[in-house]
Amino acid sequence: MQPKIIIFAVLALFVILAPVMADNTIAEGWSAPVVLGSGSEPVLKQDANGRLSVRFEGDEQAMTAGLQENGSWTTPEPVGSEAGANALQIAASDTQWLVENIDGAILFSFSGSDSVPGKKEVVAEKREKSYLTLLHFAADSFGTLHLLYGRTPEYDTAAENTGMDVFYRRYAGSGWEKELPVADKLIYSRTWQKPGIAITPQGRVFICSYNDLYSVDKAGEVRKEACPIADFSMPLAVVANGSDTLHFVFHASRENAESVDDNLYYVSKKGDDWGKPVSIGKQPAERQHSIIAAGRELYVAWEDPDGNIMVAKKQIEQ
Repeated sequence: MQPKIIIFAVLALFVILAPVMADNTIAEGWSAPVVLGSGSEPVLKQDANGRLSVRFEGDEQAMTAGLQENGSWTTPEPVGSEAGANALQIAASDTQWLVENIDGAILFSFSGSDSVPGKKEVVAEKREKSYLTLLHFAADSFGTLHLLYGRTPEYDTAAENTGMDVFYRRYAGSGWEKELPVADKLIYSRTWQKPGIAITPQGRVFICSYNDLYSVDKAGEVRKEACPIADFSMPLAVVANGSDTLHFVFHASRENAESVDDNLYYVSKKGDDWGKPVSIGKQPAERQHSIIAAGRELYVAWEDPDGNIMVAKKQIEQ
């Protein structure tokens, strides 16, 4: 009789644990998520020395946690405020580049090892009756700088918003190349409808918004293609690694599912081939997430339904 009792107890325990195990299923190839603490709006960052950190908004102030050499994360600590959406900075070992959106113009400046800022140069201006938005500023592996910004016609109500026109400029050391139109009437808002933007190490530019994927090659040729993933939802984050593979994370819910079934999904694209989307965690709508590639590892940070900041990683081709 004893063996039957033991078997029955094991089966009963499995029945009890099954829902918990199903809710915490780890996507193939991904690590178990690490909880950093309670907060919102996580942003993954990598400094000039390659150190990774996650910055997020805590209960009362901004917090940051760093990745240690042993693979664990430090206890989150308070951190000072940043410049925000109106200023973006790139820091290398001996140079810092800065773009700022001030009074309807985007200004560019840089400083050397002496940290003395240079003269500010106007690289973009708003047009009559339009808003100017700073979207993205990054450097590729060759040191070329890439700047994306948008102009939106002024409007009084959301119904009058006709969308944002997106423009691109490139700086290779001898000066800024001329402005290049990339996309028109792109749906955008500061809080929710933000396109995913990535610069590959080889200098290709990608912008993904809903069902459209725009790219700009080194010759300045703009290409538009469809995103074949029907349930792409905003906001969306994208990053490119050394093999020029694109890695996307996006929020979506299963068809006819309740809001509690909202998930954060991951999918990759190499060349013209798209992978299969996989769910990597629970995430309610309108919550921010972040993604970054560091060598052979891809990290994703997000806010779960309980208000926890989660981080997971997977191995990728370099």
